[in-house]
Parts: sequence; structure tokens; C-alpha cells
Amino acid sequence: MFERFAELYETSPVADGGGGGMPAAFCRSYGGRSYGDGLLTVFTPEEASYFVEDVVTAYPGYAGVVTPVCFDWLGDIFVVRKGVGDVLLLELGTGDALVVAKTFPEFVDRTLVDEADASLAAGFYETWRASGGSAPRGLSCVGYKVPLFLGGKNDVDNLESSDLDVYWTVIGQVLVRAREGR
Repeated sequence: MFERFAELYETSPVADGGGGGMPAAFCRSYGGRSYGDGLLTVFTPEEASYFVEDVVTAYPGYAGVVTPVCFDWLGDIFVVRKGVGDVLLLELGTGDALVVAKTFPEFVDRTLVDEADASLAAGFYETWRASGGSAPRGLSCVGYKVPLFLGGKNDVDNLESSDLDVYWTVIGQVLVRAREGR
């Protein structure tokens, strides 16, 4: 399983996937590493558990029903909806939650492989890197200085490197307040 992902990113599992369902096995197998020079980072199971709080703060309607799996260079987190099995992209910069795949295997071996530009903003990442922007490492991302939901521009001048947890904590709280009309 996940052969196309492993082939594209020239990687192999770091551990036996084990039980607990496909998303958990994916995190155990590929977690704790970035792929595509920082384009995508897979959470370890422990990191995934930690980021549930950040996700639920920004998207309270998903409390108890999503599991974080990985995040893109912009700090957007991909989650799997429990009981449904589809994969959502929680775009913190826009405040949107988008269905990106109907099943987890489809997400890993089709969406992340065949639709990297659409699902990971790969072209925008290339623009960021060409402008001198650094690749995110570990649990860091390149977030919006002014989120798009507050009128920020979707260009490299509105981006900055950030710690993923700090970005989700701060912008997540701003998103909640913006939804409340404050």
C-alpha cells in the first residue's frame, strides 16, 4: 500500500504500519518526515494527536470526528473524517474545509501523486522557493502574514516562515473571532 507515494517521494516506510487503520498505519510508516523538499510533512501518531486541539479550535464542528494526518508547506492540515473515511483539507489561510478525496488510499496514491499542484499548491511553492523563501523543516510551515479570510493577498510577499503550532494557535483563534463577527 502507498506504493505510488513511496515511488514519487523516493522513500520507504520507517516502521511497520501495524494496525489501527490506514491513516494510523500511514503516520507510523511515513511520519516525522517531510517530502518534496518541505512540500508535505506527515505527522507521527503523537504529533497527529497533539494537533487535534489546534484543528478543533479553528474548526470546532470537527471536534471528535477528525484525525490529522499530514500538512502542506502552507500549514494547511489534511485530516481524515472518522466514520466517513474521506480526507479534508483544512485551509487555515482561507478558513475553508475542502473534501480532497473520498478514501484515504485515494488521497495518498492519487491526490498527493497526480494532483500535487492542486492539493499542495506545488506551483506556488516553487514561486516561494524561487523568491528566496526557505523550505519548511520539521513542524514548521510558511503561513500568511495576513490571512486571506481577512483580505490578505495570495502572493509571496504575504508569506513568512512560522512554527506550525504557533500559526494554528494564533490564526485559528483569529478565524474563530472572524466567524463570530468580532
